[in-house]
Amino acid sequence: MKGSLIIIGFFVLGTLCGVSHLIPIDIVMDSRISFYALCALMFSVGLSVGNDPQTLKNFRSLNPRLVFLPIMTIKGEPVPFVMELPNYRLPSAKSVGQLIWEKAKGFIQKAFTIIFAATLIVWFLQNFDAGLHLVSSADQSLLAKIGSIVAPLFAPLGFGDWRVSTALITGFMAKESVVSTLSILFGSTAALTAVINTAGAAALLIFCLLYTPCVAAIASIKRELGSRWAVGVVIGQCVIAWVAAFVVYLVGSIL
Repeated sequence: MKGSLIIIGFFVLGTLCGVSHLIPIDIVMDSRISFYALCALMFSVGLSVGNDPQTLKNFRSLNPRLVFLPIMTIKGEPVPFVMELPNYRLPSAKSVGQLIWEKAKGFIQKAFTIIFAATLIVWFLQNFDAGLHLVSSADQSLLAKIGSIVAPLFAPLGFGDWRVSTALITGFMAKESVVSTLSILFGSTAALTAVINTAGAAALLIFCLLYTPCVAAIASIKRELGSRWAVGVVIGQCVIAWVAAFVVYLVGSIL
């Protein structure tokens, strides 16, 4: 700390001498005092490096070719930056069709695995109770009990019905399953609009847009960043989605 303050003090002193012209600049420039001072500084740095065993050990571990890098940089000539770009052509019908097939194939596989499995699970939970007895009303099913636990969290957003909460839970497997779950639980658009008004519908859309995308995305985050980051991302996205949906619902209710 003391040495740093001394160096800064000399810098400030030189600045003041230059501003007040106490020492003519010609004396410094013509006599090459700056050059000799720099040489003395580099000599002292090299001397301190040579006396430090740890620094010498670090230098020995480096690639010897790195020593010639500054020399080659000084002696070499600048090379212009050249980037070769491919020729731009219109895509062929075959390549476009192949790309469309790959995307459609991926969606079909996803639709007949995750979404189909989610639909079967929702159907089973909707029609059976805890004793695996067939229920006459969906309000007595396992699905109603599960959805009723989280339904109060969505009541301030305008869609506190347990069926909507259940659809959002299935959306953790795939966002596409939210629509299929709502279709199974409500049966018709009229039944859905009977429990959700326009402001609640807008808030539901905002929440579906912002909350956790799917299990596959969370698995990728866990693989890349770890479990702590994955849990944090899930909680953060759900909180942001809830706040945004709440704001939309308030604005929609006022308007």
